[in-house]
Amino acid sequence: ETESELVDIESFTVGLATWRVEEVLAAVLPRGVQAPVAFERVGHLAHINLRFCHEHFKHLIGATLLKKLNADCGGRRPPAEQEPRRKISRTSGGSGDAGGAWRGRENDLSVRTVVNKKGITGGAFRTFEMDVIAGDPDFECCVTQQGIRFELDFSRVYWNSRLENEHARVVQIVVGSSVRPTLLDPFAGVGPFALPTARFMRLKERAILRAQRRSDHREDTDGAAGGNTPSRRGGDIGSEKVCRVFAGDLNPVSVEYLKRNAEQNGLEQDVEIHCECARESLRRVLRERFSLHRSLVQRRCKVRPKDPVHGDAVHVTHIVMNFPSGAPEFLNELRGVLPTDCLKYEGGEVVQWGKMMPTVMCYCFARDEEGGPKQALARVARALYCIPPNGAYSNPQNACSNGDDIDCGNFAIVPEAERGRVDDAKVLEETKFVERARAKVHAVRNVAPGKAHVCIQFELPIELAQPSSNPEPPGTND
Repeated sequence: ETESELVDIESFTVGLATWRVEEVLAAVLPRGVQAPVAFERVGHLAHINLRFCHEHFKHLIGATLLKKLNADCGGRRPPAEQEPRRKISRTSGGSGDAGGAWRGRENDLSVRTVVNKKGITGGAFRTFEMDVIAGDPDFECCVTQQGIRFELDFSRVYWNSRLENEHARVVQIVVGSSVRPTLLDPFAGVGPFALPTARFMRLKERAILRAQRRSDHREDTDGAAGGNTPSRRGGDIGSEKVCRVFAGDLNPVSVEYLKRNAEQNGLEQDVEIHCECARESLRRVLRERFSLHRSLVQRRCKVRPKDPVHGDAVHVTHIVMNFPSGAPEFLNELRGVLPTDCLKYEGGEVVQWGKMMPTVMCYCFARDEEGGPKQALARVARALYCIPPNGAYSNPQNACSNGDDIDCGNFAIVPEAERGRVDDAKVLEETKFVERARAKVHAVRNVAPGKAHVCIQFELPIELAQPSSNPEPPGTND
């Protein structure tokens, strides 16, 4: 009698979830047709960019992608089909713990719509023409990022889920500022920068308040033990806002969704929203309501300027300009933003404020190669210092589009054959933009072969922010 060998048998089912998306699409497409691999998830909607060779197979690709993605998520249905949407209260929305069992998991739900991008993203509203290649023509999406629930119409507003990490990076920079921050977002869209910033600053305010109360409690306990009168300091720290967020967009549909998202996340009191051009936003907030940092005003001017809406003066510490195709050309609105009535003179000279100048994060496209960062820096420098695209002018005053007399340097005409990288290097050398503004380039992502999406972060130079014609210091005519 021989001892039989024991073999463990395990059974499993092989389905669409076993293979990757590109493997499934390659199996259904004819031989020689390259399968698309990149797509974007926006709630229940999947967005894919098909090439010309995929035109005859777009509905097959859409149906396959729809079935594959639903197999990956186990066929779970969106909350709209299982339970009614519940309004998020201000308290729960601020802490990010509301919205039902599906909150925080809405990006992983089943797919009901697959669209193909037919045209390029362009225009003032940054939208594009799309074609439904599978599923229902339902563009109303719900996405959760950084504890904020966003509702949007993907066909009528700008949204890019691939920028989620970039949204979080910028929010961390603003919230982690050493001074009390105020964010200005003139290209706000539905609020991917503005609303998370307001939420995290509210959480930071509560943490500061709790720490202050614990510190006061310990001091009161020690004072009572020593026979001293308990002190009650910092009890109203929560009554003063830590952050103000000013958000605007030209698209009225985006503004409506921005207001709705702010309200249902309990942040309507933390964000001021306007439907207007980015230039109007910059002029309204910077030129009409910009003032010195409140600590500087209290320390030197002895007077805190009052804002007609919020009561306190508005000091913008961070400006986010996420409009890669044209944001640098709006930077000329930052020149001369310091108000003359808040300038402090010492010895006949204007006080220099240094690091209290706003930090600007301006997005643009650049070449995805060695000279790409220098090209992006030069584009921003041209806009700030009023240098024409051909890098040529002889009179700096005539070069400024708004007539401000700002010393931008004295450039000679550059021959057509010598423009490009040489011209970019000359612009940066003459303006010293990188040194003066502490400018740096952050690569966001590659949007196409040879084309990169970058962020230029810099501090507004004080010589550009001062008014072009300063009044005489007080007391000089006495």
